[in-house]
Amino acid sequence: MGKYSPEEVQILSTSPYIDSVSERSVLYGDVFKQEFYLLTKQGHQPKEIFRSLGIDPLIVGDNAIRVFTQKMKHYQPKLNEDGDMIALSPSYVDLKKEI
Repeated sequence: MGKYSPEEVQILSTSPYIDSVSERSVLYGDVFKQEFYLLTKQGHQPKEIFRSLGIDPLIVGDNAIRVFTQKMKHYQPKLNEDGDMIALSPSYVDLKKEI
């Protein structure tokens, strides 16, 4: 696991998708996890997803992205009573279509 500089911690902490960040770890929020899950299912690559959601893969690092991706293989999205995924925020894909 890498060590983030104070500047990198500050940059990462400005993301609405990150709940907390320290020099040793990044805790991603539920909205990021839902978006990552959705975009992965649509065939997008992990680095592309991080970049598209405003998190610089060069700062986070390849190993951290790989570890996060592995953990997401066991992720269970939040579903409603009908079994449909609950939108926690407007989807990045939907927002991109609007633009």
